[in-house]
Amino acid sequence: LFRSDKQGLHQWNKTDYMQQYPREYFLEGIEKGLFYIALDEQDRVAGLMALLTEDPRWAEDEPKDCYYVHHLAARSDAKGAGRALLEFCRQLSVQEGKQSIRLDCQLGNDRLNAFYESLGYLYTGPMAEGSYEGIKREKTLK
Repeated sequence: LFRSDKQGLHQWNKTDYMQQYPREYFLEGIEKGLFYIALDEQDRVAGLMALLTEDPRWAEDEPKDCYYVHHLAARSDAKGAGRALLEFCRQLSVQEGKQSIRLDCQLGNDRLNAFYESLGYLYTGPMAEGSYEGIKREKTLK
């Protein structure tokens, strides 16, 4: 049983995530410099995310110069790591003149959707990829 199941979280543990994104996918992303990590006080990895500049899930939406956040994950005992990674993304996006930040979240993951909503990531529509049914969210930068 996944720890996330015990905590009532439904994100990657309820889809064919590891088949969709095998180890080689992550190694290639690391080699391309797409992944960012947050470290805790003991210099252990507290969380990570990938920042992409395009995403086919958003192909039908208005094109924008933005970052797409993928694979955002944090250790359950690393309080604030996810928020810190998203704040880093916001700062980088502003510095690079991006219009917005886009991400998606599992449909039915109420806690995570509420978290994103509280940070200004607004609902823009549904999306599906394989067995994954999600919600697209976007934060417009000023």
